[in-house]
Order: sequence, then structure tokens, then C-alpha cells
Amino acid sequence: MKNIIFYISGHGYGHATRAIELIKALKQSGIDLFFHIKTDAPRWIFELNLKEYYTLHHLKLDVGTVQNTSFRVNKVETFKQCAALFTKKDAIISEEKAFAQKVKAQLILADIPPLAFDIAQKADLPSVALANFSWDWIYKDYLDELPEYSFLLQEIKSAYSKANLLLRLPFYGDLTVFRKIKDISLIARKASKSREEVWRLLKIDKKHRRPLVLVAFRPSDLEMVDFQKVPSMGDFLFITLGLPNIYKNCLNLPPDFVPFYELVNACDMVISKPGYGIVSEIIANQTPLLYTAREDFAEYFVLVEGLKKYAVTKHLPQKDFLEGNWGKHLKAIVDSQTVWKPLPINGAGEAAEIILSLLNLNNSKPQRRRDARF
Repeated sequence: MKNIIFYISGHGYGHATRAIELIKALKQSGIDLFFHIKTDAPRWIFELNLKEYYTLHHLKLDVGTVQNTSFRVNKVETFKQCAALFTKKDAIISEEKAFAQKVKAQLILADIPPLAFDIAQKADLPSVALANFSWDWIYKDYLDELPEYSFLLQEIKSAYSKANLLLRLPFYGDLTVFRKIKDISLIARKASKSREEVWRLLKIDKKHRRPLVLVAFRPSDLEMVDFQKVPSMGDFLFITLGLPNIYKNCLNLPPDFVPFYELVNACDMVISKPGYGIVSEIIANQTPLLYTAREDFAEYFVLVEGLKKYAVTKHLPQKDFLEGNWGKHLKAIVDSQTVWKPLPINGAGEAAEIILSLLNLNNSKPQRRRDARF
């Protein structure tokens, strides 16, 4: 059995969902692989999407951005927490090196905590990054307000430069901090169930159903929305996830009721903010997206460009979103004449093939040390 450690950012769900797809693709190779997943992403995401061949260890190895909602970053708290994490850097690296030696790991994968690559170097293990952005790129603009934290960017850049290879996903930012880069296709989750199967799970009558709108926001985001206007949009049925309150004209589901991408495919459109996970899944399942702005996050602008190029999409001004004035924007998407443009979504398979080839895992004596082929 070959042991792989996978460090995954807990910021949002997109890092976890695409990492899961890569794990699935690696297992499909038929090679006896076992994954030690280290993350602070919610446990249910992995339990819902991965059935075996892994253990889950709770570990916060990066801060991401600190946000009360998806719409604005608390820059001061982000840098404070990041600085506090890096004060523990030596202890974390020492503990994780010992863990890697204990399980006889042969590879470290990361999406995309910087310290993963410090750990890999100290443990003398090859390391592969998976990303469409890096935290130094996200944080760079924050230094205009908080220049005293510039040392953090140097720490992060130093860590990323130790990665042996970056597998770069579409819709990417400045990733030149990585020494070697290989582009792959989109990693996206495509539905395996038919829309009718999911409608049956939701107890929705196929003959009399209204257009379904998936409202893909966390409860903290939707606390600011005026839901009193939702019943007036009776032409649509809205699906929400994990809300503490039940609203008229809404079907509220537990977050782990059914895999998210199955819901995306079963709905006629989605309302959300652009993140890698939702953008990749609406493209893969060709479900139109009504998106609202996400401030202080550089990835937003890159993803919006991707949406405009490849998806059926429309901007929902944040004022209209918060006031519940969604109706005219939803109808505009229904009436849209935009045509979906093809974009390959087999990035997980491409990444798996590259990783297995680089590690020579088909050989009887796999290489554990870093070598020039990276």
C-alpha cells in the first residue's frame, strides 16, 4: 500500500471537493493507495463523497481569509490569524514530518496550504500542488492597508517555492511563485443521477414542478437577505441549504442531504457568489448561474471572466440580492440566448496520470526522494 498525505485548505468548499475528485481518480488507477487527509474543512463533505481508502485528520494548516459572510474579508483578522499560525511553523513542521515518517508516506499533495511544502522538504518527500490561486496572490492587495504584514507574504512565497510541481487549474491568478507548472483541465463534479431521480428524492412532482432555483449560500450569508419577497416569486421554487428558518416558497435541505453537484444538475438555475467549486460545477452540468459580487477576493474577477466566456450567467447586483429583488434577473436568465461553450472537465484524470507517472508508482520500487523529473 502506498501512503499519500493530502493537505487541504478549509477555506470554502471548492478546495475539498476538487481534492476529493483527484483522490477518486487516483484510486481508479487500480494502484493500492491510501490517503491521510489533513484539513479543517467539514467532515461531512468527505463522508458524503468518499467511502473508503482514507483517514481524516482535523488540522488547520492555513487561514484562508476570515469572513463573517462571503461578501467581505476581515483583512486585519486574516493577517493576525495567519501570523499566529506561522509562529507555530517549526512545531507544525516537526510534528508533520514525524507523522509522514510514521505512515511511510511517499508523496505530499496540497491544495493549497503553504506549510505543506515546508513539511515536504523537511520530510524529504516529493510534493505536488493543486491550485488556481495561491494565498500570496490573494493577500497581496491587502498590504496596501496593512503593510506591516509584508513578512507573511515572504513566508508564504518561500513555502510555495519548495513545491516540486504545481498542477495549475483553469481560471488562475498569478502563480509564478511556483518553480514548475503544468496546466490541466478543469476539475469538476458532474452529476451521476438523472434530474428525475433527484426530483423524486425531493418529492417534487415532475408534471407540476416549477423551475427550481438553488440558492447556494451559507446561512450566515442569507441572514442579510429579505426573504419576505421570495413568496412573490411564485413562478419559481427555491432550494436552500441548512437554514435555521423555513420560508414560504423555499425547500430547505440539510447540507449533506444529497451531493451538491447532484442538486446543481437537478435545478434550472443557481444563485451564488463565484467560487471555484460552484463555477466548475455549473459549467460541468450546464446549469445557468446568477452571481453576486464577492469583494476583497482577487479570484472573483478571474472566475467572472471564465463565467462570461464559458457559461450562461448574469450578474445580480448585491443590492438587489440583499433586498430579495431576484425575479427580473431570474427571468432574464430564462430568456437568455447565450450558448454554452465547451470546456474539458477531465482535470482530475489528467492530474492523477501526471502524479502516478512522476512517482513511478507502477514500478516495484517507487521513488520516494525528490528527483529531477519534478
